[in-house]
Amino acid sequence: MRFHFRLAACCTVFAASFISSETALSAEPRPGLWTMTMTSDLSGMEMPEMPEMSPEVLAQMEAMGIEIPNLDFSQPRTTTVQTCITPEDIANPDRFDTGTEVDDDCRQENLQTSDTGMSMDLICTGTMNGTGRIEYVFESDTSYSGTMTFQGTSGGQVANMSNTMEGNWVSADCGNVAP
Repeated sequence: MRFHFRLAACCTVFAASFISSETALSAEPRPGLWTMTMTSDLSGMEMPEMPEMSPEVLAQMEAMGIEIPNLDFSQPRTTTVQTCITPEDIANPDRFDTGTEVDDDCRQENLQTSDTGMSMDLICTGTMNGTGRIEYVFESDTSYSGTMTFQGTSGGQVANMSNTMEGNWVSADCGNVAP
């Protein structure tokens, strides 16, 4: 599970790189509130066996406010988050912080950019070990879409996955979403 979040954070970092002038986009993203949605297909991942809990124990845990994660990865999952991108983030893309540590043993290769998108290969040689491909299309300054695939292992477990991502600008005002 930790592998998935680390790789998802890696994808988020690469998506945020469209803020960078290095990608030579025809239009910079608009500052403000963005909605980012990622659908992950983790059905190719091996998950360690978890002991089964009785319905009574589950009910007690839920009554105590403990959220039980759904560990059934046989179906794709969609996660949507909102983030605030500031003019300073656009001017200084190095400021962008996902708040999540990305595996230092992953690197990008074969980076290709154009005024409408980017693609790259992802090579991981540490705890995460395998290869992937990331592609983004920047439809305008208010939307992007992308895909990411990864085949390999994490901690000795099979870790094959694919993601689709999209981001859409919502408004110039971030409201209560902190930058």
